[in-house]
Amino acid sequence: MITETQQIVMDLLGQTLFSVPFDSENYNRIDWAAVLKEARRQTVIPTAAEAVPKSAPEEIRLEWIREVYDYEADGYRVRLGHRIIDKILSENFIPYVILKGAASGMYYPAMYQRCYGDVDFLIPPERKEEAIALLEKEGFIRGKELPYEIDLQKDGIDYDLHIAVNGIPDGECGNSVRHCLSDTLQTAQEYCLDGEVIKVPDEFHHGMVLLLHTAAHMTGFGAGLRQLCDWAAFVSHMGERFGEIFEKELRAAGLWRFAQVMTASCTRYLHMESCSWALEAENETRLTEEFMEELLRKGGLAHDGNDDMDSVLIRNPDDGEIGSGGFLVQGIHNLASKVKYQWPITNKYGFLVPFGINLMCIRYFYGVLLGKYKKVNLKDTFAKAGKRRQFYDELGLFRNSGK
Repeated sequence: MITETQQIVMDLLGQTLFSVPFDSENYNRIDWAAVLKEARRQTVIPTAAEAVPKSAPEEIRLEWIREVYDYEADGYRVRLGHRIIDKILSENFIPYVILKGAASGMYYPAMYQRCYGDVDFLIPPERKEEAIALLEKEGFIRGKELPYEIDLQKDGIDYDLHIAVNGIPDGECGNSVRHCLSDTLQTAQEYCLDGEVIKVPDEFHHGMVLLLHTAAHMTGFGAGLRQLCDWAAFVSHMGERFGEIFEKELRAAGLWRFAQVMTASCTRYLHMESCSWALEAENETRLTEEFMEELLRKGGLAHDGNDDMDSVLIRNPDDGEIGSGGFLVQGIHNLASKVKYQWPITNKYGFLVPFGINLMCIRYFYGVLLGKYKKVNLKDTFAKAGKRRQFYDELGLFRNSGK
């Protein structure tokens, strides 16, 4: 259930993004300290800041302003990271695009209103080692490596080098998504960021990236209002053109219903103007309520980054797709994937995976005894997993919905 505090934060976001005036008289009493805490947890401090009314306590407004300055300083460093990537790769003729980050911020009323975390960028897979060598020569430190993503770090900024967009499912819908994204680099457009040009995806490919990213976070360790704001800012920019450009491709990819419901949720909770192509979902209030509860179930992205146990039981580890197998099989599949990520040697020596799973279980039970981890109630976990799987079935996520 959406709390009053969360709705107040969304009202503030609606004023920033869509100039819908925030009216404090809609609420009997506002706990502004709780509102600030929720905005912080949802990483939307800079987005909501300008909408905070003068009637809010002075100490809250001053604290909000101080945090905005901190976010802007961090944001400038991250945006500088965008430009550093452009300089290194462009000088060496390696095609790239920035994913999310400034590619999302460019659709906000002002770039600084978005909170920035790390620098994600996509390059051709065949240029991966060449790009990493160039970046390491410039002082970047190579970190963990996933099948399609390599972590890098420099000067306190985290960089994620992608050779494919995350969150693409297997099967027919996955093939449709890959086809849609196959020319992401070729169709890149230029954007002037803080006085210098960077490359970002065009509208179509940016929209696809946002949908995949949000779906992966929702089915995994949680999303939040920042992802909803990214989508609202983009889809408001697109307006009625969105349906004309995206519907056919999103139906084939099993993302059309997801896009409709997320857009309807933006209209209902962020006060975005309605889109005719999403009106069907706007009339389904229960579904938008469940969507928001699912989006916010972890309280934003300011957490430990670990999947809930119910997420482990329902989602495929590599692509975020909701699995159709039994919960036990799904859980073991996810644990095996975590073992391979934590101990890369198990990718080469597969017989070590069962030992890794046992070690993870022992560490968990030991952590419960020490009070480090919460004890899992299996009955409640299985019930929650079943409810969430039913919700995603109703959304038809990654299931071809026809023409």
